[in-house]
Amino acid sequence: MAPSHVGGSSDQDTVTVYFVDEDVAVEAFPGENLLEVSLKCGVGITTGCLSGSCGSCEMEMKKVLVDELQPGTARVVRTCIGVVPRGVKRIEISTIQDPIWGADQWI
Repeated sequence: MAPSHVGGSSDQDTVTVYFVDEDVAVEAFPGENLLEVSLKCGVGITTGCLSGSCGSCEMEMKKVLVDELQPGTARVVRTCIGVVPRGVKRIEISTIQDPIWGADQWI
């Protein structure tokens, strides 16, 4: 899917934010809040406290650096307080694949 642009000034470098589960890609600026980026492009992420305390909005994020083709190791990010990182060309956001918590369908 071709990325659409979320907002901001066009003279800055953007990062492609790809929401894997929804197959949606958008361009966002480094420093933009991940939850706000998801909402602007119509991707719903479960939230709770909106301050980073509860963990309801945790997702896996993989970064693709400028000189790489494949994403790196996933890390957990709380999207309500997480931002689009600098120095990357693409990030992939997906639901956490946790065999322990996911085993009882409490996701």
